[in-house]
Amino acid sequence: EAVLDVLQGGSLGNTQGYSSYLRAFARQIVNGLWLTDFSIRGAGKDMVIGGRTMRPELVPAYIQRLNQETVIQGGSFTALEMQPPKATPGPDGKPVQLPNYLEFRLGVAAESGK
Repeated sequence: EAVLDVLQGGSLGNTQGYSSYLRAFARQIVNGLWLTDFSIRGAGKDMVIGGRTMRPELVPAYIQRLNQETVIQGGSFTALEMQPPKATPGPDGKPVQLPNYLEFRLGVAAESGK
């Protein structure tokens, strides 16, 4: 019983896998916004989602859509960063023209007591 309690409690990490998160990301399509990376730690309680958009007003809509997913519920978005891509010099050393999009990162953490 003690071993079962540990497994069900999530202290050993995610024993169910991460496919439910990937399905949730796949269901929540917002035209003009795309994911570039994500990180899910432990039992899925801590997550970072990175992406890009040409229209920054789409990010709050995406957050609302993600909040409807059962696997995301019980967590809260604790951080949002948005910035233009970093400029890198071209082969001739001159700055290249920046792409016309913004990069964003969302931090998600489990709410205490849930």
